Amino acid sequence: MRVDVRRAERSRAILEVELPPDEVDRALRRAYTRLVQKVEVPGFRRGKAPRAILERYVGREALIEEARRVAVPEAYARAVEQSGIAPISSPEFEQVTLEEGQPLRFVAQVEVRPEVTLGDYRGIQVPRESATVTDEDVARVLDDLRARHGTLASAGDAPAGRGAFLLLRVEESEQPERFAPGAEMMVEIGGGLLGTEAEEALVGARTGERRTVAARAGEGTAPVTVSVVDHKRKELPTLDDEFAKTVAQAATLDDLKTRVRERLQADAQERARRDHQERLVTALLEQSAVDLPDSMVEHELLHMVNDMAERLRRQGLTLEAALRAQGKELKDLLDDFRPTAERRVKTLLVLDALATREGVAPTEQEIEHEVQKLAGELGRSVDEVRRLLAADDRIGRIRATLRRQKTVEWLTGLAASEGSEAPPA
Repeated sequence: MRVDVRRAERSRAILEVELPPDEVDRALRRAYTRLVQKVEVPGFRRGKAPRAILERYVGREALIEEARRVAVPEAYARAVEQSGIAPISSPEFEQVTLEEGQPLRFVAQVEVRPEVTLGDYRGIQVPRESATVTDEDVARVLDDLRARHGTLASAGDAPAGRGAFLLLRVEESEQPERFAPGAEMMVEIGGGLLGTEAEEALVGARTGERRTVAARAGEGTAPVTVSVVDHKRKELPTLDDEFAKTVAQAATLDDLKTRVRERLQADAQERARRDHQERLVTALLEQSAVDLPDSMVEHELLHMVNDMAERLRRQGLTLEAALRAQGKELKDLLDDFRPTAERRVKTLLVLDALATREGVAPTEQEIEHEVQKLAGELGRSVDEVRRLLAADDRIGRIRATLRRQKTVEWLTGLAASEGSEAPPA
């Protein structure tokens, strides 16, 4: 078999394939064997009609088409293996010629995994932001804790201020499906339930008073007349040792502050680590060149749209309704998503190329750990999850994801070493 490969634009490969005549004759014999079992020829039992009789009955072109249907994909698979290309899409066949006693010739166009040009990734240096926690950060967390454990007490006839809680009854409404007359609701001024404009209009209101406000309704507002049934204020607990024991089982208030600071510090360090890795990957992408295959970008776009549709479904909404509310069409959404999709595809291609060059790969123990973690999340046995993963090659996807994660960690270690030998993969 002769195979000539040419590279084309947009990560496409063109394969010109030629098989010798004896393979064509073999393909025609196999086609006859398949057809004779399917076709009932008058005067013969199924499977017994001679080839010449079958050809006259179904037409020679039917035999050639049957041979072409099987022989071309089989020859393409052999050509891919022989040429060493890595297809990422289904092939498009052109110029197919198959005749008895003649070579089989065809041209196949297919998208292939593109070649990636990596820049001087060993010279990438990105400063890492310090992870600092201030006394003000700790105080904000403690204030939030006090607010969550506060209690509501009657404010009597006092005018409502920001932060007040008002029990409102709907008296009149132009949108009864949202604000039904007679319905009651508790609103915190400044909490955002009715929207900033409406809640600001309630400042100064007293129990028994009626006010008409422009309440938030979908993308706009709607006038709603409400009466103040009750006015309450939040009383916050005292920040002392007793509070620390009650809300966090801490020995003292100082102990609680220490715990809060340690948690904030750990969170800040994790954010700094992720930010540093993100900027390292960005620097790697900026100095790497690769033609993005259309099929990979389209696949990522489809994944993003499906993910958004699923999130909306869990909220009781549909993608179509959400787009209508924003005055958009699906094409607009795809245009919005495309830069992110292209970055994701480039990231995975560049990280895979770097992993291949540096020999980064997950261990079997690391893969097994992921399987065990997934089994725990699903509440199933490890063996059962392993079988499920093997059924659709999700093990391969886990391996690829771990490989990319380890490649980012490898790059992080390389940057930290300031040009010295990189850490082992």
